[in-house]
Amino acid sequence: MKASDKPRQLAVPFASTGDKNRIPDKATQQTRESGNAAYDSGFPPVTMTAVSAGGAPIKLSSML
Repeated sequence: MKASDKPRQLAVPFASTGDKNRIPDKATQQTRESGNAAYDSGFPPVTMTAVSAGGAPIKLSSML
């Protein structure tokens, strides 16, 4: 690969000033019910259920 083919390096992290959650190490009842991710379990089952069936969408702030 030529040096000119390398993608440019970003000066700041993507969305560094955007809305974001601190993702906890372990899920709690509150994180499960609110649809927030946790390191030990990822996203809770409520986010894998259709909204029309009582589920909740993934929180975008957990993705940043």
